[in-house]
Amino acid sequence: MSNKKSFYLNEISCEFQFEGDYWNYKGIDKMYEEFKDEFPQRMVSSETKALYNKETNKIEHVLVETSEVSFYNKDMFSSIIVEPNHLIVILKWNNDWLSIKKTIIRAFEVYKKFFDDPNKGSILRTIAFWHNYYLEYDFKKEKINIKHYLKFYPVIPKGMEGDDGLFSYYAPKIIKGDEGYQEQIILSLQRQLFGVIVFSIGYARMIKLGFEMENLDSWFEDAHNKVSEIFSLCAKKGGRKR
Repeated sequence: MSNKKSFYLNEISCEFQFEGDYWNYKGIDKMYEEFKDEFPQRMVSSETKALYNKETNKIEHVLVETSEVSFYNKDMFSSIIVEPNHLIVILKWNNDWLSIKKTIIRAFEVYKKFFDDPNKGSILRTIAFWHNYYLEYDFKKEKINIKHYLKFYPVIPKGMEGDDGLFSYYAPKIIKGDEGYQEQIILSLQRQLFGVIVFSIGYARMIKLGFEMENLDSWFEDAHNKVSEIFSLCAKKGGRKR
């Protein structure tokens, strides 16, 4: 196997899921003001819906805005995604873990500042932290055998319908838990179009009754170390950049 290609850390992301029925639309403008220097590009997502038009007596497909708003940095590689009960932070890896951790914690704190129910607060149900590793290759000229790079890969029977080389493989493993509490390690592998294989490793904490993140800095430090260690276990010697 050639050592010219290897998986490299491309981005770090974190997802927070809350529970509640409170939503403050004005909070979006306030949150944007907090982040506009680093994330100046603001985009509202949209989706296609089928709506009945009484005048024409026909069903029409129209594009409507959703509640999801994204703030992008200048090169569009990093973003903060805000919607009811949901916050996602996606940051391009820049070899500065401390600044990335600081941005994630700040996004969480600002979100709670503007979107917590003023009477009840909000219930944090899930937090999931991810490392997303990429392997890029010339898909027109090369074929990549993933088992040469990783100890984790799907086995797909030959001749299976739709055998075009593309796949998405998702494997969660519960490492702690009972009826109301879980900690998971999640391994995800995707072979995408145009010569990119994405290997994602996640560490997630889920509590049915909700929980308070009293020491975010410590939790993220632990999550970052856990995920880094798992990548070291999964990647073969020539399959990772050092």
